[in-house]
Order: sequence, then structure tokens, then C-alpha cells
Amino acid sequence: MSIKFKIFLVIMLIVLGIAITSTAVGVHFSNQHLLSTMENDMSLAASIASSLVSSEIEKAKDGILIAAQIIEDDIYKDEVTLTQILKTEAEYNNYFSLMILDQNGPFVSWGETILDNNYLQSSNAQRALAGETLISTAEIGINEQLVIRILTPLHGGRILCATLPALYFNNLVANFKIWDSGYIFVIDNEGNFIAHPDQNAVLDRYNYIEAGQNSPSFKEVGNFFTLMLQGGSGVRRYMFQGILRISAYSAIKGSNNWSLGVVSPISESPAAHARDNLTLVGEIVVALGLIAAIITAGLIARPFDKINEQNKILAELKSDAEAASEAKSSFLANMSHEMRTPLNAIIGFSELELGKEDKTIPGETIGNLEKIYTSGVTLLGLINDILDISKIESGKFELLENNYDMPSLINDTIILNIMRIGSKPIVFNLDIEADLPSKLKGDELRIKQLFNNFLSNAFKYTNKGSVTLKIRCQNEGEKVWLEATVSDTGQGIKEEDLTKLFTDYMRADIKRNRNIEGTGLGLALSKRLSEMMGGTIKAESIYGIGSSFSFRIPQGYVNDVPIGEEVADNLKKFKYIESRRDKNTGQIRAFIPYARVLVVDDVLTNLDVAKGMLKPYGMVVDCVNSGYKAIDAIKEQKVIYNAVFMDHMMPGMDGVETVHIIRNEIGTEYAKTVPIIALTANAIHGNEEMFLKNGFQSFLTKPIDIRRMDEAVNHWVRDKEYEKKLRQTQDIPEKAAGISEITAFLQAHMAEGIDFTKALERFGDGEIWLETVRTYASSTLDLLNVLAENAKGDLNLYRITVHGIKGSSYAIAAEETGKKAEELETAAKKGDTEYIEKQNEVFILNTKAFIDRLNMLLDQIDQQFSRSKKAAPDGKILERIREAAESYDMTELDKAMEELSKYDYESQPDLVSWLREQIELSEFEQIQEKLSGNL
Repeated sequence: MSIKFKIFLVIMLIVLGIAITSTAVGVHFSNQHLLSTMENDMSLAASIASSLVSSEIEKAKDGILIAAQIIEDDIYKDEVTLTQILKTEAEYNNYFSLMILDQNGPFVSWGETILDNNYLQSSNAQRALAGETLISTAEIGINEQLVIRILTPLHGGRILCATLPALYFNNLVANFKIWDSGYIFVIDNEGNFIAHPDQNAVLDRYNYIEAGQNSPSFKEVGNFFTLMLQGGSGVRRYMFQGILRISAYSAIKGSNNWSLGVVSPISESPAAHARDNLTLVGEIVVALGLIAAIITAGLIARPFDKINEQNKILAELKSDAEAASEAKSSFLANMSHEMRTPLNAIIGFSELELGKEDKTIPGETIGNLEKIYTSGVTLLGLINDILDISKIESGKFELLENNYDMPSLINDTIILNIMRIGSKPIVFNLDIEADLPSKLKGDELRIKQLFNNFLSNAFKYTNKGSVTLKIRCQNEGEKVWLEATVSDTGQGIKEEDLTKLFTDYMRADIKRNRNIEGTGLGLALSKRLSEMMGGTIKAESIYGIGSSFSFRIPQGYVNDVPIGEEVADNLKKFKYIESRRDKNTGQIRAFIPYARVLVVDDVLTNLDVAKGMLKPYGMVVDCVNSGYKAIDAIKEQKVIYNAVFMDHMMPGMDGVETVHIIRNEIGTEYAKTVPIIALTANAIHGNEEMFLKNGFQSFLTKPIDIRRMDEAVNHWVRDKEYEKKLRQTQDIPEKAAGISEITAFLQAHMAEGIDFTKALERFGDGEIWLETVRTYASSTLDLLNVLAENAKGDLNLYRITVHGIKGSSYAIAAEETGKKAEELETAAKKGDTEYIEKQNEVFILNTKAFIDRLNMLLDQIDQQFSRSKKAAPDGKILERIREAAESYDMTELDKAMEELSKYDYESQPDLVSWLREQIELSEFEQIQEKLSGNL
């Protein structure tokens, strides 16, 4: 044997040993690493896909909850209107159908209408009746078609049911591939497929659990599906159809115990590819030596390319889930904005009435107005609750700290919540001391939320006994610990429910409390708020005896001034609101008739609120309903306004875009410098800076606060130097006072059955009230005939009709008639035909007699205040109106309109009312065009 051969053998043995060892070691460690990576990746894919499906479920549930709220708000509308609501909501949310069900089957529906009348006895329907919003497994619908239902409760033993196609979720995930032939699937709580690449598996309701009980070949996969139904998540391997597979699974939140799985054959995994490739590498190393290293690098890289491709798919799934969440947040933010518009009218008008100096308004009415105002302000703060949970979870929630008045906070909280007592025999106690700080620094709105959540629960779950609010403060340097406890003698909470109280949407003892309103979100939000403030919250209860909820949070120190004995005593006696009201009604507003402002808003109600708030200043207020008209008014300069109040959100052109054009494109010094104050319902932190950067001088949030409005008027509209010069040359006129002749006549000759004090509070003037009474007198007789015909027949129609009479009677202050109608409505709701038969005929006779008295009063008014008639309007007066509209002279317009309104006209009888409407909207060009053809 030659040396060369020996050396060759030694080298070959060394090469062979290295090749075998390195290959074996490489296969072992790469298997371990890649298998671990593969399991983690598949678990992540299952988690993300599960979140995606969960997001779609929550989206579908949100849609039906919004639809349910709209239906509850419109519960007394007729069937045609309800059907239109169902159709609109179904099309918006991509529902297959949407229907209201009661014990007789579909009550009102759009789309699918065939359901078993016993459907309410099903387990899913019973859960919905108990207060749960849920999604069902696949069920047989119309024409034997498989569907998925979403159910939520309505009042009166009804449920709202939305229908999705059975393949809805299948279309969401079935097209995603894992490696070569792997896929994503979803099963329901019975093991039936909800999503699968083969849609027949969904439509034919394949069930591997049942198959595993009947066939050994399905046993292993059936056991795996059984494990999935136990909830949670994990990774398992199992043999199916002769192939070893790996699957990651995850429970789907918000579903009806559904579970999602990601499955693929092991042979397609990166680990299997690595093992085969490393064996090949060993063979190449033996034959080719060093060349094998180059080949190995390329082959080993291939499995990792698969992993990168898989990661891209995972990133796309995550992006879809985040987009769904963002869409939900955007929808809720828009709803928050829309809710501020009606609140602007509620708070604005009630504050205007409270600010009047008319001392003839009864104390009870003032109290009711104060409750409306306080409730509106509190509701304004609380409408953002629907955003708070998502903001906290996303890290976008901010606490806004300011100095606040402690007595006002306590008073507002009491006034809002004491109304919840109703007719219950409950005593409310306020336990506070005179040394309570008068001012603290913190987020006042969030403190009110904590108080309101505790007190509202106490009053809701207490039928008799007492509710006590105890408040104490402890100073600790620059920090004050605010401690509050709400205790009640209500029904209490079971011990097993105490630990779950602060969970989102959790309501204790649902069966017992199914008739008590609530979402189960209040306590969970309270816990998160208190923790964000650096405090704690706790609950104690004895079932059947009562409960106690308390929080302890740090607030900023302001000063050492206590509320004192008098304020504490007034708060305990609920008299603090009267002293505060005296301060508000004593607010002095500057009388500046020389000033003229322009109000821009697309909602007429908002224009009325703004005009009402500006009326006490005596200034001229012009209104336009779009940004385009505001631009024209500033560009033409027919009127030089002292200031412009501009709505932020308007269709077509919003306030920011309008101001940008005024400031940058008109080009005049007046357009660049006229003060523009933003009116916005979007009171988001940081908006002030945005408005100032875009050409606004200031901004007022809707609902408009009367004090903030006064600050804006004094700063941007009032010209004190001009007032000094004006006083040197002439007297500034005083405001007019007194009541109209018709109002005075009505006070002396009011028909029996009318509370005219309430009528004046509601309408402000007798003439406006009379127009409503004329309509009431003519239309109510027809409604009484409907009552007579349906007292023993269609109770639903009877209920709707008597409800209409109730509302219109209360509206004109016919309190007794409204009360009787309300009692009959309640009887109709309960199906109490015996009560209706006894009282219906008496009610009809009494109401007809009441209408006769109203008609006599209307005849007296017509005779006493009959106006002269003319054939046509005076051409000279119309010319004055046209010229005043052309020159934007509101003073002359008012004078000419007053003269024109003294007579009724045989020709063009509607001209006067048309002119008033156009003047209200500052439609001066239309007035000129109309009158040019009349002269």
C-alpha cells in the first residue's frame, strides 16, 4: 500500500467523518430550531387570523347594536318605517336580512322572513332575551339555505336578528395558504366547519368529531378538534389521511365558543426541507469536498425563503385586523360628533331660558329646566364613553387636568342622579363636611363619571331604603386624596360575582336584572379611570342586604378655602342649585346695537341657538347656511361685520376651507382681519391650536356655553372706544320689554284644561302657541275616531294612536288630557282590554269637550284680534324691502316687514311668511329677485 493511497484513505476517512458528523449534528440542531420557529410562526398566524375573525364578529355585533338602538328610539313608528330602518341598516352592514322577532315569529323584517314560530325557544334566542348579544353557529334558513345569525335583545320580549351567509367567514380566511397545501379553518362550538378552503365542508356541515366516533381513520383528527373546543390556544401534531400534520389553534374572542386552526403537512415544513437538504449536503461533501460547502449554503437558504414569505402573509393579516379596528374607531368618533349637534340645541335653549330675567316662571319649571341643562351638560361629557375604552387600550387616552369647583361638581352629580329615584321609596343622603376643599385640580369630567357610575347603579338596583354618598378629602402636601363611597340598601351582589364586576360588559345576576337598563361597561371604565389617575377602586356587598362602592384618587391642591357650613348645608338640602342659579341669571351682558355679526351653520336649529344667545346684546345677527354664502358675503362687503361665527363641520365646504379662502383668496384687508370664531362639536384636545393655525381668532365648542360666548363677544365684537364716543353724542337705546296683547288676552281667558304658564314657558309667546293649538284641534278629532274603532280590535294601532294624542296634548300644555292618554297607552302596552273598555268612551267624550272649548277660544281670538284685509301688498313697502335687502340694511328690513305684516292679503297670501323665512337665512338675492317681479 503506497503512502499516497494511505494519505488518500486518511483524508477520505477524515472527510467522511466530518461529513457524517456535521450532517448528523446539522440535521439535529436545525430540526430543533426550525421546528420551534415553525410552531411559533404558526401560533402567531393562528392568533392574528383569530383576531381578524374576532374583529369581523365585533363589527357585525356593533352593526346590530346600533340598529337596535335606532329601533328602540323609533319604537312607536309604524311597520313601514321600521321595515325601512331594517333595510337601511341591513344594506349598510352587509346583512343577508334583518328582522324583529317575538313569540309569534317575525314581527317586522327585511329580507328573509320564514322562521319557525318557536325560534324564541331556541337556546340562542333565550340567551338574547336574557340580555346577550351573540352570534350563532350555522343554521338552516329560507329555502334550506345555511346562514349565520346575530341576535340582540329588544324591550318587550323581542329580539333583533341579523343574518349573514354561511360562507361569510369562509370568504374571509379560506384563500390564505400555508406553505404548499396548508390552510386556515374555523369550527363552531359543535365542531362544524364555519370556514374551510373547500366550501362544501361548510355547506354540508362536515364534523370530524362525529366522524372520529364512527371511523378509526378520523379518530386522531376528531380528538384534536375536541381539544380545540375546550378553548385556549396551542400547537399539536396528528395523523390524518396517512399524512402527519401540524396545526396551531386559537379561540376566537366574541364568538359563540368558536375556534380557529392553521394546519399544514409536516412534510411541507422548513424542518423537513432542511433534513433532506442536509443529507444531500453530506453526500456531496464526500464526493466533492470543499465544493459541497458552496452548494450547501444555497440549499440551506431555501427553507428560510419560505419563512420570509410566510411572514409577509402574517403582516398582511395583521394589517387587515388593524384596518378593521381603525374603521371602528373612525365610526365611533363620527357618531360622537353627530351626537353633539342635537345636544347643542338642548343645552343652548335650556341655558337661554334659565338666563332670562323673567321672574314669573314657576320654581318647579326652573328646576326642571336646570335638570335638563345639567343632564345635557353631563351627557355631553359622557357621550365619549364609547370611545374611552378603545382609547385607553390604544394608549391614546388623555387626562385633562384643570381647577374645578367642588360644590358645583357635587351638585351637578346629585341633580342628575336623584331623578333616577322616580316613584321608589328611597331616601338619598349626602354625607359631607364643611372642611371639604372648595376647589381641586384634576379631570372634572372623569371624576363626574366615577360619581355617576356609582350613583346610577345604586339607584337602579335599590327598590326601597336609602342611598348614601359620602365624600372626604385628606391633604398630603401638594396632593389631596379624594375619597368617595356610595352605599345602598339594594339587592346586593353575590360573592361569586364580586370578582367579575370590573370586567367589560359584565352585569351581575342577569336573569334577575334583565329589566334594568345598562351595558355593563360603567364599572370597568371606572376601574380603568381610577387607575389612570393613580387611585384605587373597590366594592363590598352582602347579597340581599346592600352594596358599597368606593374610590380613592389623588387630586391637585389649589388652596385652603373650604366650602363652609352654608354651602355644605345647602348641598345636603339640595338648595345649592338655587344660589348658583341666582348668580347665573344675574349675568350682565353688554347692549351693543351698533354691532353686526354673521353666523354660518348648515343646521337651522344651531342658527336659532346662536341667534338666541346673541339676542340679549341687541346686535344685528345675519345667518347663512353654507361656507360658499359666507365667502360671498365677505367678498361683496355690502355689510362690514364686526365678527363671524363659523361652524367647523359643514357639507360641501367645511369651516377650515372657508376661512382659508376668505383669508388668502379674497385679497381685501377686511377679509384678512375680520375676527372669525369657530363653532365646533369636535371638542378634541389640541383642536384650539389647529383653529388658530388656520386663520381663526378663537373657537367655541358645541353645545355653546353662554359664559364662553359672552367672553368671545366682549373680546372680539364689542368696541368699547366706539361706545364712549357714542355715549357722548346719543343715548344707547334700552331693550324692549312686556308681552303681546294676544298673550295678555289668553292669560285672562284661557280655556279649562290648559296650563298656560307651561305653554308660555315652552313657546315663549301666545301667538306661536295658538298656531299649534289650531292644528291640534283639527287633527285630534280624526285620532279619536281611530280610538273608537280599535278599542276592541287592533291594540297596536290603538296604542300608537293614543300615544300620538298624549304627545300632542302635553306639547300644548293640555296636561290632564295628556295624562289620561298616557294611562290608556300603558294599558294598551299591557294588553289590559278591560281598562280600555271602561275608560275609552269617557276619554273620547272628555277630549271632544276639551276641543270644543279650544275652538271657542280660537273664535274669541279671531273676533278680538281680527286683522284687516287688503287686496294686495303695498308696492311702496315691497320696494323698501327690496332696497333694504340689496343694501343689507336689517334695521330697515325689520321696519318694513312690521308694516307689511299688519294686514292679510287676498293675493299672494303666503308672501309675508316666505319673506320672513328668506330674511332668517339672509337670502337677500332671492328676495330681490322675487320682489323685482312683484313691483
